[in-house]
Amino acid sequence: MEFFENFLKKDINLDNIAKSLNSLVQSLSQKLLFKDWINQTREIIEIPEKEIIFFIQKNLLLSLKFKNKQFNYKLKRNFSIIYFFIFNLFIIKCISLKKRKSSKENFDLLIDNISSNYELSCYDDLLNFIPPERIIVRSTIKELKNSNYRIVFKKNFNLTFQECFLLMKLSFSTLLKSYQLNINLFFLLLRIVKEYFLYKRFFEKLKVKNIIMHQHYYSSNIKNYLFRMNNGKNSCLIQKNINTENSNGYYYDADIIFGFSETTKILNKKTFSQLGKNISVGSFFLKKNLDDIITDNNYKFDILYLGGNDLGPGGYYDTYPEYGKDYLMQLEWLINFSEKYPNFSIGFKHHSNNNDNFEKNFFSNSKIIFLDQNLNSYRFAYNSNFIVSWASTMIIEMTQFNKCCYFLNPGFRNNQFLSNIHDFKSISLESFENFEKSFFIAKKNKFTKKYKFTYCENSKNLFEKIVKHLNI
Repeated sequence: MEFFENFLKKDINLDNIAKSLNSLVQSLSQKLLFKDWINQTREIIEIPEKEIIFFIQKNLLLSLKFKNKQFNYKLKRNFSIIYFFIFNLFIIKCISLKKRKSSKENFDLLIDNISSNYELSCYDDLLNFIPPERIIVRSTIKELKNSNYRIVFKKNFNLTFQECFLLMKLSFSTLLKSYQLNINLFFLLLRIVKEYFLYKRFFEKLKVKNIIMHQHYYSSNIKNYLFRMNNGKNSCLIQKNINTENSNGYYYDADIIFGFSETTKILNKKTFSQLGKNISVGSFFLKKNLDDIITDNNYKFDILYLGGNDLGPGGYYDTYPEYGKDYLMQLEWLINFSEKYPNFSIGFKHHSNNNDNFEKNFFSNSKIIFLDQNLNSYRFAYNSNFIVSWASTMIIEMTQFNKCCYFLNPGFRNNQFLSNIHDFKSISLESFENFEKSFFIAKKNKFTKKYKFTYCENSKNLFEKIVKHLNI
């Protein structure tokens, strides 16, 4: 894996890692051995070369740990012989003797990649615009059931004997080229094959006009290519959260992405993406929680801090030298403020799916009130006066209610979360003094701020705006 290891030895900063890796793969694609392997793959995987390269770039970046600048160890050539057997066992397991149906069912919309009833319920307002019998849902779990929707669980690949023979033949060539190129190509090939045959079989049985998915970071250009080849019209993403400069923050693919606002939209050039229209509609999850946002003094705090998953020092997002120091510093601002002004209440609210006790332990001997993470974060935010966070998307979501919302951003160094927000410094606090001063200015102005709809469009009519752009 020398080709990649030499790249990682360079003193390269976070902003340029994706750009450099992009160039690296482009250079790799010019090597005759690699081009030959791509061409052999394309004889079975009927996808244009540029789409295969795009998929490889995305998956290589996903396999890179930014903090340590290390690729997944399974990319090393020594794992290719192990993967050779894994790959062929996978192929044998997927052989299907069933005769595939020639007729297709037709739907106006596929809601893709649903893993819980809560996620699916977030789409319920779509039923006001599209009849339920015209919608199909692809679930990632067998147990998902909902009387409002037709749900399918598809994880079958159903390979024909001819496809199995060709893939086995390709595996021998892949093994040889893995040793010649000093990289485990099976690591990439297995992902390509799984993605291709999953959706190839899916679209052989179902014809859909539109696809929508709210996990924008799971976008797949292979899925979308096969969708379009089956006369699909619009493959759409809903921007779930502010974009991050990390391994999952690049290489998006969609005909339409529905984002929060013009100031927070994901840009093709910055993220090396293939996005068509970028349409501002507001917040998908805020729309779901609008009915729960009511005045409730039991949820009210002078200052509310919104946490996030795996943000502590040494975690997934610890990607720049000062990260750990900066993260602890902004947490200490809350303790310092609580000690200096003990009459003001400060609450800390985690995501409901958080399973890390770092912040809870950090605040254990302080006056910070650690809240039940299963309670509704939006209600806490709506009722509290001054809302802060290291990286929560709710900071931009709550601005549509003219709430005083800020990112705590020591030295304005938290670029991986905030640099995709236009003029992010205007909603960032870079020091404790700035934090303290801003709180009392907001208090004097009765905690109102005139950013309404600047960072997040009105979410009330989100689905009405989305449906206008679908081919129904």
